[in-house]
Amino acid sequence: NEVETIQNLDRTMGYRFIQAATDSGRATYSFVHFLYRDVLLATISSARQQLLHRRAALVLERLAAMLPDGQRTEIVTRVVNHARHAEDVDRLLRWVPIAAETARTAFAHRQALALYDVLDSALQQTPRLSPDDYVGLLMKKVFLLRLLGDWKSQAAELQRISDIYATTNITNANLRLDFLVEYGTNLFRLGEYAEAITPLTEAILLGENADEKAVVAQAHNTLGSIAYYRSDWDAAETYYSEALKLRQIVGDDIGVGKGYNNLGAVAYHRGNYEQAAEYYRKNMEIREANNDIHGIATSLNNIGTVLITFGRWDEAMDHFQRALELRKKLDDKHGIASTLKNMAQISALQRRDQDAIDYHLESLSISEAIDDVNGVAHSLEAIGDIYISSEQYDLAIDYLQRSLTIRRKLGNRLGMAECMADIGYAQALKTRTYPGDIFFEALNMAHEIDNNHMMCLILEKLAWVMLSIGGDLLQVARYVGLTDVQRLDQRRNTLDFVLSVLRSQLDEDTLQTEMQHGAQMNLRQTVKDLLDSRQIT
Repeated sequence: NEVETIQNLDRTMGYRFIQAATDSGRATYSFVHFLYRDVLLATISSARQQLLHRRAALVLERLAAMLPDGQRTEIVTRVVNHARHAEDVDRLLRWVPIAAETARTAFAHRQALALYDVLDSALQQTPRLSPDDYVGLLMKKVFLLRLLGDWKSQAAELQRISDIYATTNITNANLRLDFLVEYGTNLFRLGEYAEAITPLTEAILLGENADEKAVVAQAHNTLGSIAYYRSDWDAAETYYSEALKLRQIVGDDIGVGKGYNNLGAVAYHRGNYEQAAEYYRKNMEIREANNDIHGIATSLNNIGTVLITFGRWDEAMDHFQRALELRKKLDDKHGIASTLKNMAQISALQRRDQDAIDYHLESLSISEAIDDVNGVAHSLEAIGDIYISSEQYDLAIDYLQRSLTIRRKLGNRLGMAECMADIGYAQALKTRTYPGDIFFEALNMAHEIDNNHMMCLILEKLAWVMLSIGGDLLQVARYVGLTDVQRLDQRRNTLDFVLSVLRSQLDEDTLQTEMQHGAQMNLRQTVKDLLDSRQIT
């Protein structure tokens, strides 16, 4: 009986896509799967199987068409699966976008991507779309891959679109704009900063002519991120502010939240921690109001970084754990790697070195898998730092050199300064000598990019080296006073340890006098004088 066979076939397909919750359910699943695989399919020809799947898809399609959107999710999924087995491209074209959009709005991004992969594969065998519509389908995959943080796979899809543009006349101008922005942003994510600027600049020109403020805003935002990673804070702030203004005009609440988040990052790296925290809180409020899980996770992560700076480590770890849970739910690989790095930072501050290394290695593995070169460089540098603290200087220098190589390629001057300072610091501690030129070149770079936070970190390292090799204790005390007043230090245990050593070698009145002297010194002028004495320009 064909109708009964179709019903049984659909029932077995349903069992395959429903998670069994009980022992009896699992037993039923196993038995039905055995019947389906080894009995039913083994006795029916391929043509007959396709016919049955096509009939099942037709029956279910009629049912799905009669149900309201909120009640047909499971039926639509079954239609798609039967249509896939039937190689029914027309039905896939009708129902895959519906099923994928339902999955996307439920933050099941990987499921949505898998559905579009099914449709894409079918269309490659049996083309049914115009070039414009096919590019539109590929762009949906590109958007989902961005949400998943899978830059390498996204680059492959963008290359397919680029190849289509090279050979076909695509008339949809909005598609072209979306492609240029995603292409430029992907190049940025993969560390190709110089190459990213061209498509983003083209997108701004096209978008302004077409009055596409939302697209222009995204292009400005990515150009801001390029400037940010090059430590050009003024340019980054200008681009981010322009993106924020445009998003406010078009009423893009989520985009406005992203703008506040990015301005917070600039403020953080300038050492303006209170301002950074305020920007991050604004972002959090917007994301919560819009139930934006991805944005909430980002806000939790970034607020955690500020809490580290304030020395509130337990609160920071709580924020990171909540962010990690959400990012795992979203399968956001880039976000997971970022949060793991922050959790490693807390472990390192708490002297749990092995936990910190484990977090960093897990983050490094993810970053390498998705070709996140910034993430790879950051993890390598952080592991090097941990090996410095455990006095394994050769290992530390090896990791730091690998990170420096990547950051030089990226033109990331802040990252370069950090790696160079750490290499010079490790070399000085290993040989018990005053730091060499690479250390002061790092200080000069921090001075050039006007990064107070990095200048203070480098001066603290210098103070510790001087203390370790029997240098001028009064100068060490002045450096401690200067850096102590300049910033809310995220590594106060280092300063506290230096102070404890100074107190054992200087009387309290002398120590306080010299620290007060240091607190009244101008940071930039002090650094300039130090560089002049080393003839570093």
